[in-house]
Amino acid sequence: MAVRFDGLHEAWASADYDLSIEIRHRARYEIVLTGRPTVFTLHYLQHVARHLRNVLAGFDALDAPLDTVSLLDDEERAQLRAHAEPVAVHGTFLEQFAQRAASAPDSIAVATAEASLAYAELDEQSSRLASFLHRRTAARPVNTNRIGFRRDPRSDSEKEHRPCWA
Repeated sequence: MAVRFDGLHEAWASADYDLSIEIRHRARYEIVLTGRPTVFTLHYLQHVARHLRNVLAGFDALDAPLDTVSLLDDEERAQLRAHAEPVAVHGTFLEQFAQRAASAPDSIAVATAEASLAYAELDEQSSRLASFLHRRTAARPVNTNRIGFRRDPRSDSEKEHRPCWA
C-alpha cells in the first residue's frame, strides 16, 4: 500500500475538513493526504504521511506483535536518540509533585480548554481535599481500595495530610 502526500490546497472539495485522508484503489491501494494550508504546514503533513507509511509497512505481517510496529523509521529514531537527554526519576509521584510545586509554583500543572491550574493552586486544592477526606474517614479504617493519608513531611503540623494511594 502506498501513502502519497497530495499537498496543501486552499480550495478543495472537502471544505469542511482541515485534513482529508482518502483511501483509493486503482492498480493498488493508496492513501492520499490533503491538508488545508492555514492549518497544516507542508513539513508537518510530510511527517504524518511518513509515519502512516511506517505503520502500514509494520503491518505487512498480520501476526506482527504491536510493539514491533513503529511510527518512526530508523533515521528519525536515531535523530531523536542523538538529541535526547536522559531523564532521571527520583522519588514517588507525590515527592516529584511537591518538588515541582515548590520550584515552579506558577507553572501550569493541569489545563483544559476552559481553565488551568498552576502547581501552587493544584497543591493547595489537593491538600484541602485530602484534609476534608481525612476528617470524613478518620474514624474508619483505610481500605486497600481507598485513598489513604500521610502527614505532610513539608509541614510541622500533625494535622496536615497529603493523599497517598493505599
